[in-house]
Amino acid sequence: MKKLLAIMAIAAIGFTSCKKDKEEEVVKVLVPTVDKVTVSSITSDSATFDATVTAQGETPVTARGFCWAKTHNPDLTNSFNVSGNGLGAYSNRIGGLIDSTIYYVRSYATNSAGTSYGQEVPFTTLAFQGAASLIVEQKNRGILLDFSETWCPPCGAYGGPAFDSILFNEGTLLTAMKVYGSSSPSTLNSSVSSSFSSAYNVQGVPDFWFNNTEENPGGGVYSSISSNYNWALGKANTFAAGSVKAGVAVRKEVVNDSIVISTKVKFYQAQAAGQNFKIATYVVEDGIIATQQVSGSPANNSYVHRNLLRACNNVSNYGGLTLNGSAAITANQEFPNTYKIKVNPAWNMAKVKVICVVWNGNANPHVVVNSNVAN
Repeated sequence: MKKLLAIMAIAAIGFTSCKKDKEEEVVKVLVPTVDKVTVSSITSDSATFDATVTAQGETPVTARGFCWAKTHNPDLTNSFNVSGNGLGAYSNRIGGLIDSTIYYVRSYATNSAGTSYGQEVPFTTLAFQGAASLIVEQKNRGILLDFSETWCPPCGAYGGPAFDSILFNEGTLLTAMKVYGSSSPSTLNSSVSSSFSSAYNVQGVPDFWFNNTEENPGGGVYSSISSNYNWALGKANTFAAGSVKAGVAVRKEVVNDSIVISTKVKFYQAQAAGQNFKIATYVVEDGIIATQQVSGSPANNSYVHRNLLRACNNVSNYGGLTLNGSAAITANQEFPNTYKIKVNPAWNMAKVKVICVVWNGNANPHVVVNSNVAN
């Protein structure tokens, strides 16, 4: 009898083990398969990541991208981006890294069954050698300006949520910031908001502008979040597909009580004298919690305000500072510069970014040449 019980127990263990192995095999089939990331073009604050989703699993891949951190095994709780969906190869250039620092990166892919990760790859950013060492991409990124206010109900119902959605493309396809001028508390307003509003003739809020095109003449946006998102995305894609007149790289670091901003502009096309190019660096703060009026609902006292304009390298004019002094520019000519903006103790520095815009100042409003962002 004892021998019989022992045989039955061994059989049960064997059955359980086989069942567990089969369950694990099913899970592996359900989730996507993504290969190890390749890291290239490493600079002091950026790197290019490449990977391939080799199998989608049982359902389509809804998101793929990269996760990175200064600790091992980064996942979606760390810094990450979304680089499209589906099978195949994908690539992205990541900025805002700290110089002379070891990072760990993994590729990932997600479907309805879950998220899988590629093998971890370490890399080390280079030491920063000054603005002249920045690498400029030959790539167009336009800027979405959301003129908004906390007292504006449509801003909370349609404008803000659409703006938040478009930020998924920040840095890869566009840059974006909100401009407040008469909001409460007054600390949400910027010193250059009146200069912006005057140049763009803002008559009502919310008022979306992509580069030099207003969504709805006279202000106002669609009463549909998806319609506003699609309008901005369409404009961004059109600008991205155009010829690149000049590219811009931007880097930030906090030194004592200042944000030190390094920029480099590279012109890919010669420019005749008199073009009056300008460069503006804008400090924006993300994730500010403050009250917001919302159409059809009570005021939201815990509203999250995204990429709110805080300061500019010109304290009174949105156009920033002169870049070339109206002199002629030759093809491939570069303009490295460094600026300092004093830190406001009220800012959450973990949420501060710097947006850099190159303008042609010969029009009012100025014409957007290109932009970029440093996280």
